[in-house]
Amino acid sequence: MLAKELEQARYEAHLADIRQFFAGEESSGDTVFLTAASRYLGIDPETLKTLRGFPMIRVGGRYKVSKVGMAKWLAMAES
Repeated sequence: MLAKELEQARYEAHLADIRQFFAGEESSGDTVFLTAASRYLGIDPETLKTLRGFPMIRVGGRYKVSKVGMAKWLAMAES
């Protein structure tokens, strides 16, 4: 049970950081474009596209990333 609580705490911390990082930017609610997510993570967008399990979807010709999904992905990566 402790591991799940730790992962939840990590998730909440990451989500707060992500929301603060993107607070001043225009975004459609709980999603950001892949280029913005790559800037936050410090990882090239092309590399993110190859990572299995990274929470992105293709919308038109661009990729969007869920802020909640990114926080969960980061929390799981730390486990």
